[in-house]
Amino acid sequence: DKLPDLFTTGQQCASRAGHRVEGMEALMNTFQSIVDDFRKKPYELLDYQKGQFDRDFLEFNANIHELESSLQGFINSSFENITSTEQALTMLKKFQVILQRDSLKEDLDSKFMVIFHNYGLDLETVQRLYEKQKASPPTVRNAPPVTASIMWARQLMRRIEEPMIKFQMNKNLMSTKESKKIVKTYNRIARTIVEFETLWHLAWSRSIDQSKAGLQATLIIRHPSNNERHVNCAREIRQLIRETKCLMRMDIEVPESARMVL
Repeated sequence: DKLPDLFTTGQQCASRAGHRVEGMEALMNTFQSIVDDFRKKPYELLDYQKGQFDRDFLEFNANIHELESSLQGFINSSFENITSTEQALTMLKKFQVILQRDSLKEDLDSKFMVIFHNYGLDLETVQRLYEKQKASPPTVRNAPPVTASIMWARQLMRRIEEPMIKFQMNKNLMSTKESKKIVKTYNRIARTIVEFETLWHLAWSRSIDQSKAGLQATLIIRHPSNNERHVNCAREIRQLIRETKCLMRMDIEVPESARMVL
């Protein structure tokens, strides 16, 4: 009964060696040394008549328990400085891969609920940010106005969508009363952001014919001051071409009339 527990701990030690978490090296080295010390015991482990094994096994478990307490402290401190839900989930996944003992798994499961609660606060932050900036979305370098507005909306959407996909994989979490409230808030905000993108795209599509009117102008004109010839390309035409290029790169549906201008 005791040997499987001992061997499982040794296997976990081996699996942890292949997964590095920054700042955890000293704890992992301690873990390795505890296991290595037991491997060096000079007696046959299956000789149940030797009482030395029971004493060593008791000491081994005490050392592992002490190490697990240190690991829990390290886990708690690791989450204290993380403000992003996505970063917290990434960190949690790393820990779940390398920490398989029941006592640590329970602690990590509780962290999942804390992250989900913080995600609810993150949703409120995104909602406030959207309301504050929707009338004049932030500009994006080298991006025309319509593209920049859609990029801003999609950035907000990614911020709330990617964590929700991971949360939905946890059925126990999704069955709680609090989770249903957070999911409802998520659906409302996501729907608002999608509508924002749709309205910008629709307004741009309707403005294409008006922008194309510049193609009816004289192609070459003479400058009144020096009589030099210049290409008479309206600013609206240049912007239409830029928007079409950028939106096509984002895999957004572009009307055929805009493609023809491009």
